[in-house]
Amino acid sequence: MELRNYSLQMLFLAAVKAEKEAIEVYSDLKDEFQDEFLQDRLDFLIKEEGHHERILMGMFKDLYPDEEIVLPKRSPVPTPDIDEDVKEEKELLKNAMDAEIWAAEYYRSFSNRFDEDSKMNKTLKYLAKMEREHFKIFQTELEKIEEVNKDG
Repeated sequence: MELRNYSLQMLFLAAVKAEKEAIEVYSDLKDEFQDEFLQDRLDFLIKEEGHHERILMGMFKDLYPDEEIVLPKRSPVPTPDIDEDVKEEKELLKNAMDAEIWAAEYYRSFSNRFDEDSKMNKTLKYLAKMEREHFKIFQTELEKIEEVNKDG
């Protein structure tokens, strides 16, 4: 993912906005699923994304202590399209998986804007790893749904 054309400040604001949007999407997703285990997983992911948001806001404040965090209405960095009209469980999970892969790649690319040994670089790589773990959670749930549908 090419991020060189964006300022660090804009990259942080876009990341915070993406985490806030993930919280909203996953909160809405909870209403779409009847499976209590999946609802618990979504609760976990909502908390995780909130944690990521706080980490990013702290990083922003470390770099820009005098700046107020004002999120753009629309991210200047292209993000994956989530079709809000999709209601089928498998498609909802696939959309979520796409968003998590995008986020992992975003953080990995963003980390390259900092020295390899810096705390900023390591923290962004940690966030990328966490987003890949979120992808795996959705992948496992998708596989479960496909397996149940195959047998029934």
